[in-house]
Amino acid sequence: MLKTKFRFFSSIEIAAFLCVLLIYTKIVPVYIRQPFLCVFKNDEISQITGIVCSNPNKTSKGNVYIFNVKTNKAISKNGDFCDSSGIISVMAPTNLIEAHYPGKLYHDFGSVIENGVKIQLKNLRNFKSSEKKKNETPLFYCEKIETNGWKNAFAKIRAVFRIQFKRLMFQWRGAGGLLLALLSGSREYTDTNLANAFRNAGLSHILALSGMHLSFFSGIATKTGKGIFGKKYVGIFSLFAIFTFVWFAGLSPSLFRALICSILLLFFNTINLKVSMFTILSCSFIIQAIIFPQDVNAIAFILSYGALLGIILFSKPFQKIINPFCPKKIANSLAASVGAQFITMPVSLSVFGSFASIGIIATVIVSPLISLFLLLGFALVIISLLIPPLLEPLGVIINIVYNIINYMVCFFAQAPSISI
Repeated sequence: MLKTKFRFFSSIEIAAFLCVLLIYTKIVPVYIRQPFLCVFKNDEISQITGIVCSNPNKTSKGNVYIFNVKTNKAISKNGDFCDSSGIISVMAPTNLIEAHYPGKLYHDFGSVIENGVKIQLKNLRNFKSSEKKKNETPLFYCEKIETNGWKNAFAKIRAVFRIQFKRLMFQWRGAGGLLLALLSGSREYTDTNLANAFRNAGLSHILALSGMHLSFFSGIATKTGKGIFGKKYVGIFSLFAIFTFVWFAGLSPSLFRALICSILLLFFNTINLKVSMFTILSCSFIIQAIIFPQDVNAIAFILSYGALLGIILFSKPFQKIINPFCPKKIANSLAASVGAQFITMPVSLSVFGSFASIGIIATVIVSPLISLFLLLGFALVIISLLIPPLLEPLGVIINIVYNIINYMVCFFAQAPSISI
């Protein structure tokens, strides 16, 4: 069946452009959808109860974790209490978060802190002004945490799966740490030197959960689904696999962008409507800005949309220039990398003060290795779950690929970067 081409989608692209213009020139202020509301000033609060609503992420220094909490009650330093609402950000020391992580030394303290756990934060210190601002999320430091059940059964199941997966990956040492970061977004076991090398080589986007990871699971689901369900239901099976991965890994600005784009592509393919990727990206921007308006100022959000926009707008022109000098597949990959970097370079320079230009070439070489690593790791994880005694020897195999990736990333990381 021929797909119908809808020619009036330029209105969506214009709407997205106007949104970008109004948001980033600050003509239209961006407000947090769930601002923290409480009768106490932030520096008067000593305890807060609520539900964790994000994955705990370790900071670059490695001494604290940051996560978000949807609050419902606050207690002041004087012992008074009141209802509260909205979201706060919380910093907590590693011993409170890593209490049940494999290989850690804090097993007598803390609780499982994952998305969906009911929590009580004690001994709070406010890190920002006590004045409440409508477009600012308060940040607190917490010295003690108590948990009291889960939001629902699915949240508990997810937490158990994530903890068990960490225990499995811990036994694969370096390879397990990298695979854990790529499949769940948790970087507790990623080698620090390797993580820094990814950044210095301009490859940070590979560690950030995004379209590459979603495409990986979608591809596996599509190939598997065709054999099991046939072409008629393969789209549904692929969508189920995508949602399962996002549910397990947790939403980030870049991963949510990839999720929206995947859903839109599947929807338009289902109704046989031909839509350009530029229109898909424009739709995605508008939808995400409506659902999570606070994301629009996140660097991950800006770089994610900028990279895909660069690929859409500039990869074909670059490809025509490169084609005469190298094979088609390499030219396609190199042109996509150049297109992505063309947009993200000024953002990186303005935010971080530096840009790793070697990332253009490094992405072309390392990305296929990462895809191989993901595919092999995913297969070996399934085999290990089915036949546990094979866990250790399979770890040797996956670490061979990991060592190659480690060598290549560290090699590219030695290249000088552009600084301002």
